[in-house]
Parts: sequence; C-alpha cells; structure tokens
Amino acid sequence: MLVHLLVCSIFTCVSGISYQDQYCSQFLTCDSCAGRHHDSEFTECVWCPTWNSCVSVDVKCRTGYREHVDCPLLSLTQYNETFARVIGTPLIAAAQGTLVEMQKCISTLPGNVQLLKRFAIRTDMGERTDGYVAIDYTSHAIIASFSSVATGNKLFYTHFNAEFFTNRQAQFEGSDGLVNRFLYESWYKLWYILGMERTLQAVVENNNDYEIWFIGHSLGGAKAEMSVVSVLLKKLVPQNKVRLLTFGATRVGDMSFVNLIEALVPYRFRIIHGRDMVPRYPRKFDGEWTPPHHHRYEVWYPNGMGIGAKYFVCLGAEDPQCSSRLSPWEIRAADNDIYFERSMQYWAQSYCNDSVVYPKPRPMQFANIREPVYDMSTVGTTSATTATIPVTSVHPFISKSYFTSEDVPTVPYEVTTKKSSATESVRTTTPLWVKPTTTATTTTTTSSLRTVHTTIPTTRSTTPPSTAKPSTEVPHEKPSNDTSPENSHKSKTSYTAPSLATNDTRLLPEGHDLEGLL
Repeated sequence: MLVHLLVCSIFTCVSGISYQDQYCSQFLTCDSCAGRHHDSEFTECVWCPTWNSCVSVDVKCRTGYREHVDCPLLSLTQYNETFARVIGTPLIAAAQGTLVEMQKCISTLPGNVQLLKRFAIRTDMGERTDGYVAIDYTSHAIIASFSSVATGNKLFYTHFNAEFFTNRQAQFEGSDGLVNRFLYESWYKLWYILGMERTLQAVVENNNDYEIWFIGHSLGGAKAEMSVVSVLLKKLVPQNKVRLLTFGATRVGDMSFVNLIEALVPYRFRIIHGRDMVPRYPRKFDGEWTPPHHHRYEVWYPNGMGIGAKYFVCLGAEDPQCSSRLSPWEIRAADNDIYFERSMQYWAQSYCNDSVVYPKPRPMQFANIREPVYDMSTVGTTSATTATIPVTSVHPFISKSYFTSEDVPTVPYEVTTKKSSATESVRTTTPLWVKPTTTATTTTTTSSLRTVHTTIPTTRSTTPPSTAKPSTEVPHEKPSNDTSPENSHKSKTSYTAPSLATNDTRLLPEGHDLEGLL
C-alpha cells in the first residue's frame, strides 16, 4: 500500500495530473460521473458543468453535481402553478386545523370536495401530527394531506435534535432505502397504527379511476413522500394516477430511497419559498456513508410567492443554481411558514378566509437572482420507468406495545356487529366505505348494508346497532335521471362519501367529547 501511494505521488509530480483526476476523467456524462466512488483510493467524482467534464471532489468546482440525481433531467410532467396555489395551498393548510377548521377550509375549494376522515395523534415526545383523507368528486381525485406541528415541549426538542438533526436512520419497508428514524416513527404511527393506509386503500378500491394526491408541508411533506413510496411499492395504484406535491419538505432518506421516488413517481414537485431553511435538514456531514438527499424536481420562488412571482423549475435534485446556492447564513425559518402568501400555521384558524389578517414575516428580497442556465445538449431525457424492486413483507422495528391506548383511538365510520352462540362471542368490525365481499353472482338488488355505507345520520341515533349478519351482496347503484350540477359528479360506480356531521358522537374516539377534539 505504501509503495502504491509512493508511485501515485511520483506520477502526480511528473505529469501534474492526480490519480483521482485520472480516474474520474474516464466518465464522460454527468449521470455516470456524479456520485462515483473509488473506495481503494478514497476518490469521489463530481460533474462540473462549467468545464463539462468529470473531476475529483478535490478540484474546486462551485457548481459541481455530486449525485446523479443532481444532474439536469427533463421531467415527464409539467409544473402547474394554478394547481399548487389554488388547490394545494388550502388542502395543506387545512391539515393544521381542527375538525371544524378542516371542513371550512375544504369547503372553500372549487368543486365538490368532502372530508372523509381526520387523524390526530400526539407522540410520546410531544410532536403533534395531523393528516386527513378527502375526496374531490369534481377533479376525480383522492387527497391524502399531511402536516406536522411542533410543540414547545423541551423534551420534544431534545428528542428532535437526537433523532432528526443527527439523522439516525431506519430501513424503509420493502426496500434497501434508509430514512430518518424520527420521521419514520411518526409516519409509521399515523400510516399503520391509526390506519391511514387502510382508509386510503378502502376509498381507492371504491374509486379506482381516481387520481391520488399526496401533499404535505414541512415535516408533513416527508411523510407524504414515504406514503407515496409505500403505496406504489405495493402496487395499490398505477404510477400515472399519483401526484406528489410538497411545501418546504425536509430531506427524508438516502440515495437508495431517493432512487425509489425517482423510479416510482413521475409527477413530483418540491416547492421552496425563498430562504426556507427546513429543506436543508437533516444536515449532511462529511464522511457520512448514507447522507440524506432530496429528489427532483425543485420549484424555487426566490422573491416572494405572490401572483405573478417569478419561479424556477430546477432540473436537478439539489441544484446548485437554485435554493442550494444559499449559504447557511442566508437561510431562515420564517419562510417555512409562508407559502403563496398564506400562513400554513394560522390560515386554517380563519377558515382559509383571506379577509382575516394573520401575522406573517416581512419577505427578504434577493438583489440579483440569475435564472438557472442549462446546456440543453447535455440535459438528459427521462422515460416512464417502473421500479423492479421486490416488495417484501413489512417487518416494523416498532412494537405496537410502544404506543399507549390513548394513541390509538377508535377508527371512525365503523359498524360493530356481534354473533353469539352457546360457546363463543365473535366481534367483527366493518369500515363503512369498504365494499362487502363480492360473490360469484352479481345481484342487482340494493343491499340493506348500502344505507349504512353511504349515510351517517346528522343526529345521534338512539336505536342500537343492527345485529343482523352483514350482507355479502354487491352494492348496486340505481340509475339516476337527475343530471343537475349537484349530482353531475356522481357516476354509477362512484363512491358516495358519508357526511361528516360534527354532532354525531360516533365519529369521536371513545372517552372523548367533541369539544375535547376541537
């Protein structure tokens, strides 16, 4: 080894070219160069667009691409600012609110959008995570929205620093990708223990022609990313039916996890406001084997997000020409709260009504922001791909005993029936949106269970639940001659959402009153 290093040193002195540069120079494209390592020589290669060549990381190249996902690549889909501003902003802000605030915010959206179920949990470290599932009959879309709000609990910040900022990692289900352990635990609890995946899957089965929008803000954006990967790995929905839109999302996982998102999700955009510091975390450390990284595509608004504001759609994941150009002294936390001139923390409290004034920080303008420039002759083009990563069974590292009974409320929209015999009593629970088991012969008779599946009374019923055995007939939608605009969104096969009546105590977890949840 010593002789080898001596020979390399002599070669460098004579030729003026280091062994590292000689190794990297053999890669002629950005995709083959960026992230290339030579372990025996401790060499890392970066692609320098200024010189249009592959060089070692020791060479100073300020705009070098260090990972292959940083290389410019044209997107299969196009960023739609109207969708993000008009639809995405209220849907994300609603996740911060109470049950009533969610309903009010969602009601401001154009079309017929209904809230199906709200999930609210508090982890043992004090973090409050909100998420909900809704359905948009007008746009034919199912919405899964995530948000995360940190409390002022000192214990929370102690755990947050240990788990999040030091980037302790856990293996993501069904893959070799590693994700931040703090984010994974919080997501796992919401997605599996509280049953958000189960709810979403049931709604998808009844509306298999609908799109699914995964949206989230800040830490909730990270949960949206993990959710969409989980759904697509299990092939619950086609790839072309999924949208991923996040506001100020954190880094989630290592390059293996990023490759999953790149392969599975064609429509994916990360919106960043100005100097938002949250997308810079978890931080990267020199010498880290599996550092966290973002996925493509970043949409950066450098100078405010008002109507007509200039934005850049960056073709690289952590493009040095976009928000990554900012130094650690230029970023700030205040920009993470304001997106499209709305406070993600306070807007829901005003029912997403712009007539109510809420506090917001004064924007910090950049003096001279240059638009990213790409050499289109070197920019790659992508094609629709399908990940071939095998899906393994879920082996969670978290024991269910880790969660207390208070963390797992009774799932709303459920009907409980009992079958009694001389020797045993069996309790079965059927979610209201799940279709009964399909029999071999399809019947056209309207099932008595259909009423239960589609209707929640506006007042609490005093009649005890039916003890009849649930029918196995397939619910059949009778043809309707009503072509009014109010019913135009309902097709013969569409799913009718139950009304979310706030005075129906069956929607509440056991042992809680309505005011306690609001």
